[in-house]
Amino acid sequence: FFFFFFFILFLFSFVFERERVCVGVVSMRVLCSDEKGIVKDVVVENASIVRRWRDFGVDTAPQQICLGASEDEMFLGLANGIVEKLNVAHEDADVVIDNGLKDDVEKDCFTGIYFRDNKIISCNSTATVSYWNGDDYSLINDFKAHSSCNRMRVGTANSNIIAVGGDNCDLRVWDAENADKPLFKAKNVKNDHLGLQVPVNIRDMVFANNSNDNIVYTASAHQHFRMYDRRVKTRPLISEKPTKFALSCLSTTHNDNHILAGDVRGNLFLIDIRSPGEKNVRMQTIGGLKGPVGAIRDVALHPTLNYVACCGLDRHVRVFDLSTRSQIKKIFLKQRQHRVIFTSDT
Repeated sequence: FFFFFFFILFLFSFVFERERVCVGVVSMRVLCSDEKGIVKDVVVENASIVRRWRDFGVDTAPQQICLGASEDEMFLGLANGIVEKLNVAHEDADVVIDNGLKDDVEKDCFTGIYFRDNKIISCNSTATVSYWNGDDYSLINDFKAHSSCNRMRVGTANSNIIAVGGDNCDLRVWDAENADKPLFKAKNVKNDHLGLQVPVNIRDMVFANNSNDNIVYTASAHQHFRMYDRRVKTRPLISEKPTKFALSCLSTTHNDNHILAGDVRGNLFLIDIRSPGEKNVRMQTIGGLKGPVGAIRDVALHPTLNYVACCGLDRHVRVFDLSTRSQIKKIFLKQRQHRVIFTSDT
Protein backbone atom coordinates (compact mmCIF):
# COMPACT_ATOMS: atom_id res chain seq x y z
CA PHE A 1 0.00 0.00 0.00
CA PHE A 2 2.75 2.48 0.95
CA PHE A 3 4.64 1.70 -2.24
CA PHE A 4 1.52 2.36 -4.31
CA PHE A 5 0.84 5.61 -2.40
CA PHE A 6 4.36 6.98 -2.99
CA PHE A 7 4.24 5.96 -6.65
CA ILE A 8 1.00 7.94 -7.15
CA LEU A 9 2.51 10.89 -5.28
CA PHE A 10 5.61 10.81 -7.48
CA LEU A 11 3.48 10.60 -10.62
CA PHE A 12 1.42 13.63 -9.66
CA SER A 13 4.52 15.64 -8.74
CA PHE A 14 6.06 14.80 -12.13
CA VAL A 15 2.93 15.94 -13.98
CA PHE A 16 2.68 19.17 -12.00
CA GLU A 17 6.36 19.92 -12.59
CA ARG A 18 5.92 19.36 -16.32
CA GLU A 19 2.93 21.69 -16.38
CA ARG A 20 4.89 24.28 -14.42
CA VAL A 21 7.73 24.17 -16.94
CA CYS A 22 5.35 24.47 -19.89
CA VAL A 23 3.70 27.54 -18.33
CA GLY A 24 7.10 29.25 -18.30
CA VAL A 25 7.43 29.00 -22.09
CA VAL A 26 4.05 30.46 -22.99
CA SER A 27 5.10 32.85 -25.75
CA MET A 28 8.32 31.33 -27.08
CA ARG A 29 8.55 31.25 -30.87
CA VAL A 30 10.93 29.53 -33.25
CA LEU A 31 11.50 30.12 -36.95
CA CYS A 32 12.36 27.03 -38.99
CA SER A 33 13.40 26.33 -42.57
CA ASP A 34 13.33 22.94 -44.27
CA GLU A 35 15.10 21.38 -47.22
CA LYS A 36 12.03 21.84 -49.45
CA GLY A 37 12.10 25.63 -49.11
CA ILE A 38 9.31 26.30 -46.59
CA VAL A 39 9.86 28.73 -43.70
CA LYS A 40 7.55 28.36 -40.68
CA ASP A 41 6.79 30.43 -37.60
CA VAL A 42 6.00 28.09 -34.71
CA VAL A 43 4.52 28.97 -31.30
CA VAL A 44 6.03 26.58 -28.77
CA GLU A 45 3.27 26.69 -26.15
CA ASN A 46 0.57 25.00 -28.23
CA ALA A 47 2.88 23.52 -30.89
CA SER A 48 1.09 25.39 -33.65
CA ILE A 49 2.31 26.85 -36.93
CA VAL A 50 1.02 30.41 -37.02
CA ARG A 51 2.60 31.46 -40.32
CA ARG A 52 4.40 29.90 -43.25
CA TRP A 53 6.15 31.48 -46.20
CA ARG A 54 7.49 30.52 -49.62
CA ASP A 55 6.60 27.66 -51.94
CA PHE A 56 8.16 24.28 -52.43
CA GLY A 57 11.43 24.41 -54.36
CA VAL A 58 14.71 22.67 -53.62
CA ASP A 59 16.56 25.01 -55.99
CA THR A 60 15.42 28.04 -53.99
CA ALA A 61 15.43 26.50 -50.51
CA PRO A 62 17.01 28.53 -47.67
CA GLN A 63 20.41 27.14 -46.73
CA GLN A 64 21.12 29.68 -43.98
CA ILE A 65 18.78 31.99 -42.06
CA CYS A 66 19.15 34.82 -39.55
CA LEU A 67 17.10 37.58 -37.97
CA GLY A 68 17.50 41.14 -39.19
CA ALA A 69 17.49 44.46 -37.37
CA SER A 70 14.15 43.58 -35.73
CA GLU A 71 12.02 40.53 -35.05
CA ASP A 72 9.97 41.40 -38.15
CA GLU A 73 12.93 40.97 -40.51
CA MET A 74 14.56 37.75 -41.58
CA PHE A 75 17.34 37.13 -44.10
CA LEU A 76 17.48 33.92 -46.11
CA GLY A 77 20.49 32.64 -48.02
CA LEU A 78 18.94 30.63 -50.86
CA ALA A 79 20.36 27.76 -52.88
CA ASN A 80 20.25 29.84 -56.08
CA GLY A 81 22.69 32.39 -54.66
CA ILE A 82 20.11 35.03 -53.73
CA VAL A 83 19.79 36.67 -50.32
CA GLU A 84 16.13 37.31 -49.58
CA LYS A 85 14.72 39.67 -46.97
CA LEU A 86 11.52 38.30 -45.46
CA ASN A 87 9.11 40.69 -43.78
CA VAL A 88 7.54 38.54 -41.07
CA ALA A 89 4.70 40.96 -40.25
CA HIS A 90 3.58 41.61 -43.85
CA GLU A 91 4.48 38.12 -45.06
CA ASP A 92 6.30 39.30 -48.19
CA ALA A 93 9.87 38.82 -49.41
CA ASP A 94 12.26 41.01 -51.41
CA VAL A 95 15.48 40.06 -53.18
CA VAL A 96 18.17 42.26 -51.65
CA ILE A 97 21.36 40.59 -52.97
CA ASP A 98 21.44 38.74 -56.27
CA ASN A 99 24.14 36.08 -56.59
CA GLY A 100 25.22 36.53 -52.99
CA LEU A 101 27.45 33.49 -53.41
CA LYS A 102 29.61 35.53 -55.83
CA ASP A 103 30.92 32.39 -57.55
CA ASP A 104 29.49 29.45 -59.48
CA VAL A 105 25.97 29.07 -58.01
CA GLU A 106 25.66 25.49 -59.28
CA LYS A 107 28.64 24.40 -57.19
CA ASP A 108 28.45 26.72 -54.20
CA CYS A 109 26.17 27.00 -51.20
CA PHE A 110 25.79 29.35 -48.26
CA THR A 111 27.72 28.22 -45.20
CA GLY A 112 26.79 31.18 -43.02
CA ILE A 113 24.73 34.37 -43.02
CA TYR A 114 24.46 37.00 -40.26
CA PHE A 115 23.08 40.49 -39.77
CA ARG A 116 25.29 42.44 -37.38
CA ASP A 117 25.97 46.16 -36.96
CA ASN A 118 23.79 47.00 -39.99
CA LYS A 119 25.82 44.65 -42.19
CA ILE A 120 24.92 41.38 -43.89
CA ILE A 121 27.77 38.91 -43.57
CA SER A 122 27.74 35.85 -45.82
CA CYS A 123 30.08 33.03 -46.73
CA ASN A 124 29.93 30.33 -49.39
CA SER A 125 31.42 26.86 -49.74
CA THR A 126 34.49 28.24 -51.52
CA ALA A 127 35.18 30.30 -48.36
CA THR A 128 34.50 33.70 -49.94
CA VAL A 129 33.35 35.97 -47.11
CA SER A 130 31.32 39.04 -48.12
CA TYR A 131 30.17 42.09 -46.16
CA TRP A 132 27.13 43.95 -47.53
CA ASN A 133 25.68 47.29 -46.45
CA GLY A 134 22.42 46.82 -44.55
CA ASP A 135 20.80 49.94 -46.06
CA ASP A 136 21.46 49.82 -49.82
CA TYR A 137 22.87 46.25 -49.89
CA SER A 138 26.03 47.30 -51.69
CA LEU A 139 29.19 45.24 -51.32
CA ILE A 140 31.54 46.64 -48.67
CA ASN A 141 34.28 44.03 -48.66
CA ASP A 142 34.98 40.45 -49.64
CA PHE A 143 37.97 38.16 -49.25
CA LYS A 144 39.01 34.54 -49.58
CA ALA A 145 39.19 33.01 -46.09
CA HIS A 146 40.20 29.41 -46.98
CA SER A 147 40.27 26.93 -49.85
CA SER A 148 36.80 25.61 -48.91
CA CYS A 149 34.31 26.01 -46.09
CA ASN A 150 31.61 23.94 -44.40
CA ARG A 151 30.68 26.55 -41.78
CA MET A 152 31.29 30.20 -41.01
CA ARG A 153 30.62 31.92 -37.69
CA VAL A 154 30.80 35.56 -36.66
CA GLY A 155 32.33 36.61 -33.35
CA THR A 156 30.06 37.40 -30.44
CA ALA A 157 32.01 40.49 -29.36
CA ASN A 158 33.11 41.87 -32.73
CA SER A 159 31.29 41.44 -36.05
CA ASN A 160 34.57 41.83 -37.94
CA ILE A 161 35.92 38.62 -36.41
CA ILE A 162 34.91 35.50 -38.34
CA ALA A 163 35.89 31.82 -38.15
CA VAL A 164 35.82 29.32 -41.03
CA GLY A 165 36.60 25.63 -41.42
CA GLY A 166 35.82 22.70 -43.65
CA ASP A 167 36.94 19.41 -45.16
CA ASN A 168 40.75 19.26 -44.95
CA CYS A 169 40.57 22.94 -43.98
CA ASP A 170 41.43 23.49 -40.36
CA LEU A 171 40.13 26.42 -38.33
CA ARG A 172 41.08 29.94 -39.35
CA VAL A 173 40.05 33.16 -37.63
CA TRP A 174 40.05 36.42 -39.58
CA ASP A 175 39.61 40.13 -38.95
CA ALA A 176 37.63 41.52 -41.88
CA GLU A 177 39.19 44.96 -41.44
CA ASN A 178 42.64 43.48 -42.03
CA ALA A 179 42.12 40.55 -44.37
CA ASP A 180 45.70 40.34 -45.65
CA LYS A 181 46.40 37.40 -43.36
CA PRO A 182 44.39 35.46 -40.76
CA LEU A 183 44.56 36.29 -37.08
CA PHE A 184 44.82 32.59 -36.28
CA LYS A 185 45.64 29.42 -38.23
CA ALA A 186 45.00 26.23 -36.32
CA LYS A 187 47.61 23.49 -36.38
CA ASN A 188 46.50 19.88 -36.40
CA VAL A 189 47.26 17.53 -33.51
CA LYS A 190 50.31 15.28 -33.75
CA ASN A 191 50.18 12.20 -35.97
CA ASP A 192 48.60 9.07 -34.57
CA HIS A 193 50.47 5.96 -33.37
CA LEU A 194 50.80 4.78 -36.99
CA GLY A 195 52.40 8.03 -38.02
CA LEU A 196 49.34 9.05 -40.04
CA GLN A 197 47.86 12.53 -40.11
CA VAL A 198 44.65 12.89 -38.12
CA PRO A 199 41.88 13.86 -40.61
CA VAL A 200 40.17 17.25 -40.36
CA ASN A 201 36.59 17.88 -41.43
CA ILE A 202 35.03 20.73 -39.47
CA ARG A 203 31.22 20.75 -39.49
CA ASP A 204 30.55 23.57 -37.04
CA MET A 205 32.24 25.97 -34.65
CA VAL A 206 31.23 28.54 -32.02
CA PHE A 207 32.98 31.38 -30.23
CA ALA A 208 33.02 31.01 -26.46
CA ASN A 209 31.01 33.45 -24.36
CA ASN A 210 32.90 36.26 -22.61
CA SER A 211 36.22 35.34 -24.26
CA ASN A 212 36.55 38.42 -26.48
CA ASP A 213 36.40 36.01 -29.45
CA ASN A 214 39.68 34.39 -28.46
CA ILE A 215 38.32 30.91 -27.68
CA VAL A 216 36.71 28.79 -30.40
CA TYR A 217 35.15 25.33 -30.16
CA THR A 218 34.94 23.11 -33.24
CA ALA A 219 32.99 19.95 -34.13
CA SER A 220 34.31 17.47 -36.66
CA ALA A 221 32.81 14.79 -38.90
CA HIS A 222 35.53 12.54 -37.45
CA GLN A 223 33.99 12.85 -33.95
CA HIS A 224 36.57 15.35 -32.70
CA PHE A 225 35.51 18.10 -30.31
CA ARG A 226 38.28 20.67 -30.05
CA MET A 227 38.94 23.85 -28.16
CA TYR A 228 41.33 26.53 -29.41
CA ASP A 229 42.62 29.61 -27.63
CA ARG A 230 44.51 31.85 -30.02
CA ARG A 231 46.24 33.58 -27.09
CA VAL A 232 47.91 30.33 -25.98
CA LYS A 233 48.92 28.13 -28.93
CA THR A 234 47.91 27.05 -32.43
CA ARG A 235 47.26 23.42 -31.50
CA PRO A 236 43.99 22.65 -29.68
CA LEU A 237 43.91 22.76 -25.90
CA ILE A 238 41.30 19.98 -26.04
CA SER A 239 40.88 17.27 -28.68
CA GLU A 240 38.49 14.52 -27.60
CA LYS A 241 35.85 12.21 -29.06
CA PRO A 242 32.72 12.58 -26.90
CA THR A 243 30.68 10.36 -29.24
CA LYS A 244 31.18 7.44 -31.63
CA PHE A 245 29.41 9.30 -34.43
CA ALA A 246 30.15 12.34 -36.55
CA LEU A 247 29.44 15.64 -34.81
CA SER A 248 27.12 17.93 -36.75
CA CYS A 249 26.40 21.09 -34.74
CA LEU A 250 27.42 23.15 -31.71
CA SER A 251 25.86 25.85 -29.57
CA THR A 252 26.90 27.89 -26.58
CA THR A 253 24.71 28.07 -23.47
CA HIS A 254 24.11 30.73 -20.83
CA ASN A 255 26.62 28.86 -18.66
CA ASP A 256 30.09 29.82 -19.89
CA ASN A 257 31.45 26.38 -18.97
CA HIS A 258 28.89 24.40 -20.98
CA ILE A 259 28.74 23.68 -24.72
CA LEU A 260 25.90 21.83 -26.44
CA ALA A 261 26.85 19.36 -29.19
CA GLY A 262 24.79 17.22 -31.55
CA ASP A 263 25.72 14.32 -33.83
CA VAL A 264 24.32 12.46 -36.83
CA ARG A 265 22.63 9.77 -34.72
CA GLY A 266 20.35 12.07 -32.75
CA ASN A 267 22.56 12.41 -29.67
CA LEU A 268 22.41 15.87 -28.09
CA PHE A 269 24.63 16.34 -25.04
CA LEU A 270 26.22 18.91 -22.77
CA ILE A 271 29.99 19.21 -22.52
CA ASP A 272 31.44 20.75 -19.36
CA ILE A 273 34.74 22.60 -19.78
CA ARG A 274 36.76 23.86 -16.87
CA SER A 275 39.59 26.43 -16.68
CA PRO A 276 39.17 27.80 -20.21
CA GLY A 277 42.21 29.67 -21.46
CA GLU A 278 44.72 27.64 -19.42
CA LYS A 279 46.88 24.72 -20.51
CA ASN A 280 45.32 22.27 -18.03
CA VAL A 281 41.84 22.44 -19.55
CA ARG A 282 39.58 19.45 -18.94
CA MET A 283 36.28 18.45 -20.53
CA GLN A 284 33.56 16.03 -19.51
CA THR A 285 30.23 14.99 -20.99
CA ILE A 286 27.74 15.67 -18.20
CA GLY A 287 24.42 14.56 -19.67
CA GLY A 288 22.27 14.12 -22.72
CA LEU A 289 19.01 15.58 -23.96
CA LYS A 290 16.83 12.65 -24.96
CA GLY A 291 14.36 12.74 -27.82
CA PRO A 292 15.87 13.39 -31.29
CA VAL A 293 16.03 10.53 -33.78
CA GLY A 294 18.36 10.80 -36.77
CA ALA A 295 20.89 13.48 -37.61
CA ILE A 296 20.62 16.80 -35.78
CA ARG A 297 21.21 19.57 -38.28
CA ASP A 298 20.93 22.67 -36.11
CA VAL A 299 20.60 23.71 -32.48
CA ALA A 300 19.68 27.18 -31.23
CA LEU A 301 19.82 28.84 -27.81
CA HIS A 302 17.09 31.19 -26.62
CA PRO A 303 18.50 34.75 -26.31
CA THR A 304 17.45 35.19 -22.67
CA LEU A 305 15.90 31.99 -21.31
CA ASN A 306 17.59 28.68 -20.49
CA TYR A 307 16.00 26.79 -23.37
CA VAL A 308 17.37 25.29 -26.58
CA ALA A 309 15.70 24.10 -29.77
CA CYS A 310 17.02 21.51 -32.19
CA CYS A 311 15.89 20.22 -35.57
CA GLY A 312 16.97 17.58 -38.04
CA LEU A 313 16.03 14.61 -40.14
CA ASP A 314 13.26 13.36 -37.84
CA ARG A 315 11.03 16.25 -39.07
CA HIS A 316 10.51 17.59 -35.54
CA VAL A 317 11.55 20.73 -33.74
CA ARG A 318 12.19 19.93 -30.10
CA VAL A 319 12.53 22.42 -27.23
CA PHE A 320 14.48 21.49 -24.09
CA ASP A 321 14.89 23.03 -20.66
CA LEU A 322 18.64 23.05 -20.02
CA SER A 323 18.24 23.36 -16.26
CA THR A 324 16.46 19.97 -16.07
CA ARG A 325 17.63 18.57 -19.43
CA SER A 326 14.02 17.59 -20.15
CA GLN A 327 12.10 17.90 -23.40
CA ILE A 328 9.19 20.28 -22.92
CA LYS A 329 7.79 20.38 -26.46
CA LYS A 330 7.94 18.39 -29.68
CA ILE A 331 6.49 19.88 -32.87
CA PHE A 332 6.02 17.82 -36.04
CA LEU A 333 6.65 19.92 -39.17
CA LYS A 334 6.23 17.32 -41.98
CA GLN A 335 9.48 18.12 -43.83
CA ARG A 336 13.05 17.42 -42.81
CA GLN A 337 14.24 20.56 -41.08
CA HIS A 338 17.45 22.37 -41.92
CA ARG A 339 17.74 25.46 -39.70
CA VAL A 340 16.07 26.78 -36.55
CA ILE A 341 16.36 30.08 -34.67
CA PHE A 342 14.62 31.52 -31.62
CA THR A 343 12.97 34.90 -31.54
CA SER A 344 13.36 36.99 -28.40
CA ASP A 345 9.59 37.06 -27.74
CA THR A 346 8.77 35.98 -24.18
